[in-house]
Amino acid sequence: MKKSYFLAALLTAGQLAGAVSLVNSNFEDADRGWKFPAGYSIEPLAGRNSSRGLYVKRTSADKISGWARQYINLEPGKSYRVSCYAKAQITQKGKYKVGASFVLSFGNGKKVIGKIYNNGLIESSNGKWVRLEREFTTPPEMKTCLLEVGLYNGFLGEAWFDDINIELNDQHFVYTVTPGNRLIFADDPQVTAAAVRTGQALEPGTSAIMTVKGKDFSSSAAGKLTNGQVVLTFKNLQKGPADAHLQLLAPDGQTLLAEERFKVTIVESAKTFKGTFVDRHGNLIVDGKPFMPLGFYIGQMSKEEIDMISAANFNTLLSYGSMYLRFNYGKPGNPPALAKTLEVMDYCHQKNIKLVFSVSNVSNSGAYAIKNWYGAEGPENVMRSAIKNLGPHPALLAWYIADEPPATLREYLTRRRELINTLDPQHPTFMVSMHFNELYNFAGVSDIGGVDPYPIVNRAQDMYDVRHAAVQSQKLGKPFWGVIQCFNQAYYTKTTPENHHKYWHEVHRDPSAEEMRSMCFQLAQFGAKGFIFYYWNCIKDYENRSKDPEYFRKAFERMKSVSAAMRTLEPYIMSVHGIETLALQKVSGKVIATLHKNNDGKRCVLITAEGPGKAAAELQLPGKFKSLFNKTFFQDGKYIFKANNIASDMLLEE
Repeated sequence: MKKSYFLAALLTAGQLAGAVSLVNSNFEDADRGWKFPAGYSIEPLAGRNSSRGLYVKRTSADKISGWARQYINLEPGKSYRVSCYAKAQITQKGKYKVGASFVLSFGNGKKVIGKIYNNGLIESSNGKWVRLEREFTTPPEMKTCLLEVGLYNGFLGEAWFDDINIELNDQHFVYTVTPGNRLIFADDPQVTAAAVRTGQALEPGTSAIMTVKGKDFSSSAAGKLTNGQVVLTFKNLQKGPADAHLQLLAPDGQTLLAEERFKVTIVESAKTFKGTFVDRHGNLIVDGKPFMPLGFYIGQMSKEEIDMISAANFNTLLSYGSMYLRFNYGKPGNPPALAKTLEVMDYCHQKNIKLVFSVSNVSNSGAYAIKNWYGAEGPENVMRSAIKNLGPHPALLAWYIADEPPATLREYLTRRRELINTLDPQHPTFMVSMHFNELYNFAGVSDIGGVDPYPIVNRAQDMYDVRHAAVQSQKLGKPFWGVIQCFNQAYYTKTTPENHHKYWHEVHRDPSAEEMRSMCFQLAQFGAKGFIFYYWNCIKDYENRSKDPEYFRKAFERMKSVSAAMRTLEPYIMSVHGIETLALQKVSGKVIATLHKNNDGKRCVLITAEGPGKAAAELQLPGKFKSLFNKTFFQDGKYIFKANNIASDMLLEE
């Protein structure tokens, strides 16, 4: 996905308490904050997920071209972790064993008193992004710190960089998990809280205490964390808004490790609540009933597209153009208007389609910034107006507050979440991150988290990124949804008529129905409760680009088959039962099997193969099961799974 969000917040990110003053860490805000030598530039499509990124090309070793650089503020004597993503096409190696990488130089006056670096990429990465990381401690006498990123002197070729992150080591984060929307139900006054510690496990005996204060009451609840979570039960709450203070305490019960202050809304009961929220099982509840989001990211939409999507049993759309939705987009005489947005929402509701409404571009700056909106001026007033005018609509499912943000926006986005939760406690907030190793930065940013692993790059035959994203999401313990790749990476490649076929069918490829289904299944194995495919426009527009009248039909047939599989699985995902990881025997390849139960206790087994290559496993199950995708057979009292590359199966209890 393209990263477009609150760039304005980056202007103040360096002044936030505890924040590193790293400016424009993802290169989305032109060249602000950076100084570039010749050969360096920020280019569209040069970053991860086809966003902007830093690009360098060096064809001659005659001149030293230097690095992209900026000075940053770090505290002396503190332990940090620096990371960035890089890929490279190296045509000639340099003298030293440092290639495409980063360097931090610590200064005191005119003297350099220390340097740290990662060796980086000294070989070509074959189109794959590689995460470079280094832990370090700043010298006590440090006065300045210079960050440099680029291709080391002597190396020739091309290199790309994106998503630089610098953060303190050994941080603690504490946050609420459920209910969503910062709600507390008076007849069941429980809040699940969770905590994580970067780099290592929480100490045994770590506890949390949360105090809720209203106009005429105060109530506190405390408990020790088990597996990173604790259920806090309150007494004597009164309906209405209240202030909450959540603290994480060391085993001594005194030392404060982390804290969060936020507002909550106390309502009578989940049974009578009119709206959408996440329950204690991580399930999305809409007007009292479980709802599993299954749909697409989309731009603008037509009635015909809504009809088609609805008929295929999809139920959710997330439009990047939410704030200016209208039918016949782009046609003359069709300016945006609030009434036109409501017309689209009305039609979606008629067709049983829910909208995740994107406000990710409501900000003061950026290529797609929305500063004013139908008489509302300034981002906060725009948000208030959008919530007032659109919040009551029955088609609204959730608010999309950020699309792949950097960690520097954590405090800004937390305030945005609080504004929405306070003004519209009937709908949750949702955001997506591609920073799978640092998801803890966003634990308190939204009610529902999201991850968007896109494993089908070049002609890859594995989905490691999906498992990695799912595992990291599960560690947080928060409700999360998965974003599933349905697009060909060539969509974001500049092609010509001459090389079009090469990039679309030889270098890259479309994900198959089995691969998309397997991505969904594996995310579900780790607890995902919603599945949104990226990106409708990619599969719809390619038909026009390729002049292939059959392309979209075939692509959508694949999508429909995945939808059917997910609807079969839905009762097992949206249940009150947990997930059990099953023991496997005679395993070859990377195979995961999990047991799921629906609310009637009937069982389902999901099996996924990560790839690449052949995979097999045996498992013993009491009872009789039927394979839906013919990858598993019963023999000698065991179920035997066999597959190639990215694959999956679903076994349903008969």
